[in-house]
Amino acid sequence: HTHMSERTFAGRPVPVETPCPAEERLVGALKKRLSEMGVSPMPNQQTLLRFLRARDKDIDLASEMYMNHFKWRRSFGADTIIQDFEFPERDRVVEVYPAGYHKTGREGNPVYIERVGHLDVDSLMRITTVDRYIRYHVQGYEDMILNKLPACSLAACRPITKSMTILDLDGISMGFLLSSKNQDLLKRVISLDQDNYPECLHRMFVVNAPTMFTMAYRVITVSYTHLRAHETPEHLVCRLLLEKKKKLHNHLTLFFSCNTQ
Repeated sequence: HTHMSERTFAGRPVPVETPCPAEERLVGALKKRLSEMGVSPMPNQQTLLRFLRARDKDIDLASEMYMNHFKWRRSFGADTIIQDFEFPERDRVVEVYPAGYHKTGREGNPVYIERVGHLDVDSLMRITTVDRYIRYHVQGYEDMILNKLPACSLAACRPITKSMTILDLDGISMGFLLSSKNQDLLKRVISLDQDNYPECLHRMFVVNAPTMFTMAYRVITVSYTHLRAHETPEHLVCRLLLEKKKKLHNHLTLFFSCNTQ
């Protein structure tokens, strides 16, 4: 079920999800618990639903998870990071770690494309620092939640609360898999997502998988486990798309030639 929220985007009310009666009661209970724990201002209903669903609707676990998130937001400055943080090195960073949003999927979800196999941590660290990259990553997530999802909801005329990810494995080599620098950065980024932005993945597509896909999949999904564990089967499909590399390469080259975030 859907209703229009009091929040507007581009001057229009945004469609939001109407929880079932059972979830509505849980949201009320979670609000009460968080208020007693000193949370202010109270997050919106969709945020509370995300944390509840990430912890199988357990009030104790959901409140603990949100309190950790609440403290992190304050210490990290996530509430104002869109306005406060500037990242002039973005274009050079994308050259050594191509990743970003581009258009929407058939169901209206914003599409995030990440070319993991092209990650070059040594080159990345010559351009920026790990801490600045993490702040850039968080800024992107905040922008998705505050701007992209409401815009997609208006375009689809229904609530859009999650993004879709295309994970491109083209270029993954044995050296990539054995690089502790690559793995450490990926794990740090995805651990942050797991703790602070749960239930934000609609579907993930794995493309351009090499012959050693099984090993690559194990390495990458060590960190991506939460994306599967916190999603019900009907909300997450992890596929191997058997497309010709040339065809997909042309599509992704077009994407990264667009001046789009």
